Amino acid sequence: MIDLHTHSYFSDGRFSPAQIVQAAAERGCTTLALTDHDSVSGVTEAEAHARLHHITLISGVEVTTQWDRVPIETDILGYYVDVDHPALKHMLAKNTAGLRHCVESVCGRLQQNGYDVTIVDVEAQNPRAISYLSVIHALQMRGFAPDYAGGAELFQNALEAGSRFGVPIQEAIAAIRSAGGVAVLAHPPLTMNGEHLTADELQILIEMGLQGIETRHPSINSEDQIYYEALAHQFGLATTGGSDEHGWRGGFTALGTQHVTQVMLDSLRAQCGC
Repeated sequence: MIDLHTHSYFSDGRFSPAQIVQAAAERGCTTLALTDHDSVSGVTEAEAHARLHHITLISGVEVTTQWDRVPIETDILGYYVDVDHPALKHMLAKNTAGLRHCVESVCGRLQQNGYDVTIVDVEAQNPRAISYLSVIHALQMRGFAPDYAGGAELFQNALEAGSRFGVPIQEAIAAIRSAGGVAVLAHPPLTMNGEHLTADELQILIEMGLQGIETRHPSINSEDQIYYEALAHQFGLATTGGSDEHGWRGGFTALGTQHVTQVMLDSLRAQCGC
C-alpha cells in the first residue's frame, strides 16, 4: 500500500505523525508521504517512526497558493523536499503569517457578529498549528455552534468578507524545486471547481516548473482520473495519489484507500532523480 497525501496535527489533521505511521504500518503500507498544509514540522517525527516500521517516508508538504486563473486557493504538493532548505522555509513562513492574518480577521468579523471567539481560543484547539478548522472547533467549544456544520457555516460567512492567503503559485513551485523536491498539482477537480484543467492551462504550470498531477484522490472520480492521467501522459508528468487522510471522520478510515501503484511512485521518483 502506498499513500502520498496525509495530514497530521502539525496542520489541520487530528493525529500525530507517529500515529499516522503506526496506522499505515497496520495497513501494510510500504511508502507514505506526510504532506501537511504549509508545514514540514512533522516530517522528522514521521521519518523516525517510519524507520521503526520499515516504511519509506517521503518528506512532503502541501502549499497554499494563489493562481490568477482560478478564484480559489490552488494547492501544490511538494515531494522529497529538503525540509531545512532556506527557500522552502521562507516561503512556508510567509504562508503561516498569511494564514494567521486571515484567522485574526475572521475572528474580528465573528466578534462583530456577536460570536466572541478570539485568536487565543483558536490556538487552544491545536497549539502546534493554526488552521481554519480550529476556528470551527473554537466556535463549537464556545457554544456558538452545535456541531461542525454549524461552525463551518459561521466560519464561511465570516471568511467570505475577507481576503484569502497563499504565495503566488510560481513562487511555491520554485521553492519546492529549489529544495530538491517535485512540484505536483493537488486534486485538480477541487482547484478547478469541477471544471477540467485544460492542456493550455497545464502548459502554463509546466512552464513555471510543475512536474506532476495528483490523479487519484477522494475528489477525483473515474472519468476525471482517466482525463488527468491522459493529460499527464501527454506532457510527460508524474502522477500521484493519496487519501488526503486527516483523521477526523472516525479515525483512519481513508488511509490507503486510493490505488496508488508502484509505477506512479516510480514516475514521481524519476522527476527528482531519486
